[in-house]
Amino acid sequence: MVGVKWPSEGEEQQLLPPGTCLLDRFANLGSGGTLLVLGKPGAGKTTLLLELAQDLLKATDFRELKQPIPIVLNLSAWGSQRFPADGTLVFTKWLLEELWQQYLVRIEVGKTWLRQEKWTLLLDGLDEVKPQYRDACVDALNQFRQKFGNIEIVLCCRIADYKALNTRLKGFQAAVYVQPLKDKQVNEYLQQGGEALVGLKKANSSKVNSSLRDLTNTPLFLRILTLAYCNRSPQELLHLDKDQKLSLLFERYIERMFAQRPLSSEKEQQQMLRWLRGIAKKMGTDKEFLIERMQPKDWLKTARDKYLYGLIYGLISGLIFGLILGLIGGLIYELTGDVIRGEIFDLICDSTIDATCNSNFKPIFELIRGLRWLPEGLISGLILGLIYGLIGGLIGGLIGGQKPIVLVEALKISMSRTTGRDILASLRRELTYGLNRGLIVGLIVGLIFGLIVGLTRGLIGGLIFGLIGGLIFGLIFGLILGLIGGLKVDIIKRTFPNQGIWESLKTMVITVTISIFFTIIIYFFLKNILLSSLDPNLVKRVIRLVIGLPIMGAFLAGGGLTSIQHFAMRLVLYHTKQIPWNFVTFFQQAEDRLFIYRTGGSYVFVHRYLQEHFANLSFDET
Repeated sequence: MVGVKWPSEGEEQQLLPPGTCLLDRFANLGSGGTLLVLGKPGAGKTTLLLELAQDLLKATDFRELKQPIPIVLNLSAWGSQRFPADGTLVFTKWLLEELWQQYLVRIEVGKTWLRQEKWTLLLDGLDEVKPQYRDACVDALNQFRQKFGNIEIVLCCRIADYKALNTRLKGFQAAVYVQPLKDKQVNEYLQQGGEALVGLKKANSSKVNSSLRDLTNTPLFLRILTLAYCNRSPQELLHLDKDQKLSLLFERYIERMFAQRPLSSEKEQQQMLRWLRGIAKKMGTDKEFLIERMQPKDWLKTARDKYLYGLIYGLISGLIFGLILGLIGGLIYELTGDVIRGEIFDLICDSTIDATCNSNFKPIFELIRGLRWLPEGLISGLILGLIYGLIGGLIGGLIGGQKPIVLVEALKISMSRTTGRDILASLRRELTYGLNRGLIVGLIVGLIFGLIVGLTRGLIGGLIFGLIGGLIFGLIFGLILGLIGGLKVDIIKRTFPNQGIWESLKTMVITVTISIFFTIIIYFFLKNILLSSLDPNLVKRVIRLVIGLPIMGAFLAGGGLTSIQHFAMRLVLYHTKQIPWNFVTFFQQAEDRLFIYRTGGSYVFVHRYLQEHFANLSFDET
């Protein structure tokens, strides 16, 4: 390694001797020291950073905590950050959120630690920030550095990407450049491989086309070479330029991994490569892949896929809504008096009511009586659901709109001011939206209803029906969506794959369960309140129109819609052979072959170079 130090202007670069501990050099910078670690791809920047973190931890006395606490974070999570409304620095906000997500350090605790300035921030991957955001990230870091000058910072970046920045880091005291490996170091490493690496050692000593030194002088490529060309001659690489060498090197590496851990057939191996190519392409410059973060707009590109997605999504939604409407309809048919009563069933219920001599039990027995019409309601609801699904799915497919999948991973019940503000803002937004849409839909339905039954009820009655139904519709949906939107929070730390979808399903079950009790309250409220001032027949129709809304609203906003969208998208992508059906099994197989690794609930390619290689793979489609 070569250390290039610039503690002050005009000082010459210094070559650090082998075995130099970076911790000693970093400590010499004093309190608030700042260090930039530069190097070529695969040179070992991250390894050097992690070694420094390990040395800092060993030197930290956690009983007294007099030394700064080392914290490793990856800047790849930086995006289009906005200035917080409370005046907090952008980098401070990002830093506190990352501490919470990565290390479960509460925001309040993080702020306390920040005020004490007892941190050593070890920041990796400035080059992994999307190019359009890098200068903004550096500018935000400069502002943070200006305010918190006693916090020690070490930052890693590829040297070419750092030189390409328009905004430079300010106030950094020193920099180290991770130099390429020397021939002596490479030969010593290859010598340890014995007879298995004789061919590689010989090729590296060749004078043809700079031999393999442009690869072996980088720790990453040297390691891959030893894996790919163990007991094999690498002569095929000698006459290629570096890009061609890299492409062929990764091909041989993949072949070696399949040879060591073969799948059942060549066809399965090709299919794995195709799936990895698709995932690598969709990831782009992102470092990690989360199953639950897949979006229809990113994955469904052909018109056929969009139509199929809309059809499946509409059918499943229609079936579920039909089931809900069927259940509710079966319970309220008897309560609203719109079906012929069963004499025997009624006799039992009426006799029981008379025997108790207490009319307060009558609503309960009316509810029980409604259960005998459940099959009829279910069948009707499911038929309507199928019709709705077919029509809605076809329309959705033709329009081609793919709404983003919004996770509802958890609901946070808190009395804090921040949560209160979020709930009020969400309620205001959703109530306004719900009332506007509800009144518009109510007017349309009222007009249609009035025209259809104009001979008996008249247009005015239809409009009244539509307005009342629309108002109640807007209030119920606005209230439910507003509450869920205000209480909704993301998972703190993802511990298993696709956790976001599974947690959304759990949230849906909770919200639907609560909404069932809410539905019972609404039924008795509407029945008792509206009957005192409106026509009974109109009240029955309004109740029938809105009684299932709480359950449907809880299902939609509580995570049910999220789950349906995700399932429909996955089904289409599997049907078109773009993804495996079981992601977890597939990724485990890829991890066994050293293509990727899992960290918590996400998956990461072993190196960005390998990710880029998979993204650029081509196949014979004939």
